[in-house]
Amino acid sequence: PGVASGLALILKKYGTVSLSRVLKDPISVAEKGYRFTSYQERASTNRWNDFNEEAKRLFGCKKKGQKDLSPCPPGTL
Repeated sequence: PGVASGLALILKKYGTVSLSRVLKDPISVAEKGYRFTSYQERASTNRWNDFNEEAKRLFGCKKKGQKDLSPCPPGTL
């Protein structure tokens, strides 16, 4: 919360566009999701063990019969 507030304050003081314009695309991604490219899928799979638990929760999938999260299969939103 502090970082977001600080960035909003900087935008208000020095920015040339509105906060709503700056947040339009991030809000859209948050609402609709983001499809990884094949490069991003490979990179996340290769670096999976380096992800912290929160990143695994956000970007992982639970496969049938598996108790832990793992990288989502290609094409998963």
